[in-house]
Amino acid sequence: MGHSKISIKEACRLAREAEKVGEFERACKYLAPWWTFNSWPKLGSLELPDQAELLFCAGSLTSELSRARRTRPGQRETMEKAKILLHRSVAFYEATNAWGNAAEAALELACCYYCTSEYELGINLCKLAQKNIKLGKQTESQIRLGELNLVHAFRLGMIKRHQGKYYSGYNLMKKAEKYVHPHHTQHLMGRYYGELALLAAEILIIECKNNKKEVTKVKSLYENALRFHQLSG
Repeated sequence: MGHSKISIKEACRLAREAEKVGEFERACKYLAPWWTFNSWPKLGSLELPDQAELLFCAGSLTSELSRARRTRPGQRETMEKAKILLHRSVAFYEATNAWGNAAEAALELACCYYCTSEYELGINLCKLAQKNIKLGKQTESQIRLGELNLVHAFRLGMIKRHQGKYYSGYNLMKKAEKYVHPHHTQHLMGRYYGELALLAAEILIIECKNNKKEVTKVKSLYENALRFHQLSG
C-alpha cells in the first residue's frame, strides 16, 4: 500500500531512512504514488529538485534490490536501469546546485559500475563526486562533507582493491580517516573500517609479514568494523 497522503519530499526522506537500515521494501512503499520497482518515475508534476530526489531514491533502491537479488535472472538489466536513474539524478542535482546530493548520487552510481566490473567508469564517477564535494563546501555542513569524503574513500578504495592496487587504495583511505566524526552513522563507519581492513590484509599478504604488530593492526581494523556493524543492527 502506498503513502499517497504525504508529500514527495516527505516520501523521499522516509524512503532514505528505510533504505539506510536495509528495509528496501518499506522504502519502495513510501515512493509508490510516484515510482514502483523496475518502472520509470512519474516526474511530470514535480519541481526539478523533487525530480532529482525521486530519481536518486529510485536509482539507489533499484541498485540495492539488484544486488540483493543477484542470483535471479535479469540482475544485469536491473542494474543498468539503476545507472540510468542515477545518471539523471546527478544531472538534475547539479542543475539545482545541490552539490552534496550530486556527489552522493555520483558515488552511488560509482558503486553500480563497480558491481558490473566497469572499474574505470567507477573511478571517473568518484572523481566527479570529489569535484561536487568541493563545490559544496560553502553550502554543506562539515559533518555532511566528512560523510561524503568517507563514502568517496571507501568506494574508491573498494574499486582499487579489485584492481589489485592495494597500496594506493589503503593510502587514500588512511588520508580520509581525518573525516571520521562521532555523528556519522554506525553503518558508514563499519563500511569504512571494513574496507580499510581488507586493504591492510592484502598488503600484509603481499609483504609476507607475520610480525605481531602488523597482524594486531589488521585485527584491530576488523574488530572496529565488526563493532560498528553490530551497533548499526
